[in-house]
Amino acid sequence: MRTHTTLLALAAALTLAGCSGSNDSSGGQAQAALGATSSTAYVTSLQAVGAPIVTSTVTLVYRLVDTAVGTVDLDVDLSLDGGATWGPTTDAPGGHGRAALLTGTGLGAEHIYRWNSAADVPTAGAALVRVTPRGGKGQTAGPLFVDNQPPAPSLLARQPYLQGTTTSSVTVVWRSAAPTGSVVEYGPTPALGQVAGSYASNVIDHAVEITGLQPGQTYWYRVNANHQPATVRLPFETAPLAGSGAEVTFLAFGDSGVASAEQYALGAQMGAEDVDFVTHTGDLVYPLGGLPNPSAEYDLRVFQPYQTLMRLRPFFPATGNHDAGSLFIPFQQAFFLPHHGGAQLTSELYYSFTWGDAKLVVLETTALHKLPFGEPYHWLVNELSTNTHKWLIVVAHHPLYSHRGAEPGLIPTLEPLFETYGVDLVLAGHDHDYERSVPMKAYNTDPAYPGLIHVVTGGGGAPLDTVPPQAGPHTDRLISAFHYVKVRISGDWLYLDAIDLNGVAIDSFALRNQ
Repeated sequence: MRTHTTLLALAAALTLAGCSGSNDSSGGQAQAALGATSSTAYVTSLQAVGAPIVTSTVTLVYRLVDTAVGTVDLDVDLSLDGGATWGPTTDAPGGHGRAALLTGTGLGAEHIYRWNSAADVPTAGAALVRVTPRGGKGQTAGPLFVDNQPPAPSLLARQPYLQGTTTSSVTVVWRSAAPTGSVVEYGPTPALGQVAGSYASNVIDHAVEITGLQPGQTYWYRVNANHQPATVRLPFETAPLAGSGAEVTFLAFGDSGVASAEQYALGAQMGAEDVDFVTHTGDLVYPLGGLPNPSAEYDLRVFQPYQTLMRLRPFFPATGNHDAGSLFIPFQQAFFLPHHGGAQLTSELYYSFTWGDAKLVVLETTALHKLPFGEPYHWLVNELSTNTHKWLIVVAHHPLYSHRGAEPGLIPTLEPLFETYGVDLVLAGHDHDYERSVPMKAYNTDPAYPGLIHVVTGGGGAPLDTVPPQAGPHTDRLISAFHYVKVRISGDWLYLDAIDLNGVAIDSFALRNQ
């Protein structure tokens, strides 16, 4: 995994670099020395700390050489038109300034100049900065991508969230406070530089697909509303290719959507996790899947508690029985998920996606995948039987094995398929607790087959179930706790930790790929 930095962290790095440079002893001597301006000085190097994007106070580091020891004044100039015209920069506090700088022979002394870019570039632009000794030779740094235009989050009614990420694309979804164009700026660095969408769309609900990306890469994006940034620059990652050797990490949780204090606390805790994507085992919005006010209910129970998580990592949910209000229409309006190619009414209720060496198959178990016939069943058989990825994981709402017993029809319909086609792990919810099964081997007679582990992760925030002290022969671990699970796949091994509200792993286990 790559650790992400934000624009705020980048600005902090600029400030820290400037502070350390301003303590240089040669700068203090230079400020105290007074003498004639040299005509033989020249700048040998010039760089801006924190490029490619700079904001507020910008630290410039340069080396100054003179053929004879003396003092020299600098001209520090700025161009916003590619060098056609130049004007003086505005000094920021700190650094060595631009007047009476001590020079010397050899490589020269390193100096710090601090530029108040906010005064000279109050919005955004590509800047060239030139440092020239009076009568001598200078150097130019840039183009530096400068942005001092603060985002206006009030332009948005729902913060952006990532959907449907693949090896080459991602969809950015948000809701604006008033009709605007649907535009996302993006690029391989925080400087962005590319645009997807249209300024002419003039809508409130926005979904912009960014295509043509490279696998397993970090990109940056920013939502734009009427030619004004509505968010800071945010990083996202594309999915790596199978066989690339990339480690895969993700979070899974379920039964969350009650707007409880525990739900919001878990949301904040998960927002600090460095993972590739997030999946949900269903029951996102209690009690009726968003009815009678889907927009407000989804904001309160999904998009607000998980906005930090969802704007950085794609979110792949399964449907639960409580999400079935109004035939799952609010669910399908809220999310932009892979389509299975079948009936339009159920196009996003079950689907599959891949990430590196892992394939995840997401089922709809309230109705569609309880039956051993029909389009959903045949789609599932095809998804499992044609899998070529090393790891095969199923996500569903209803557990097949639970201390409360399975939903009617699930075990005879699904377990033979799971065991026959080598599913490695099943993640479910519905029960408001954490439960891990013993290895299940009811339908596969191969002596080399180790059995299938089923995990219930239904402690996302809804009131917890009371669990019995003795859970039965199918259960290896049963805990009543608010939690989420974190899965890490590395080569032939899968590691799962169930993490509670205190950040403590209440259960951990490892699986070896067979």
